[in-house]
Amino acid sequence: MLIANIRKAKQGKLITSIKVAASIPSVSHLLFTDDSLFFCKADKDHCGIILGILKQYEAVSGQMINFAKSSIQFRHKVDKAIKAEIKSTLAIHNIGGMRSYFGLP
Repeated sequence: MLIANIRKAKQGKLITSIKVAASIPSVSHLLFTDDSLFFCKADKDHCGIILGILKQYEAVSGQMINFAKSSIQFRHKVDKAIKAEIKSTLAIHNIGGMRSYFGLP
């Protein structure tokens, strides 16, 4: 359900994904055993869509997302006011600073 809802939002242009190179498909999410990474435009509306999908997942699965352990990462060009707005929208206040995740850049 989680992946289907992300795909629907992406196909409906409700969220955007990132493209790391011209010759490969864009990425909206990476799901690991205990972790999930979501990529989208640094925009309150896009983040709100992802938050809504995560809340639906919680309701259906019974699993709860620990927002206190969650973190967010921004590109260096994102304005401080937008960062604050998104952090407030998602209720995620930890800034991720990792350069890699399980060996992935």
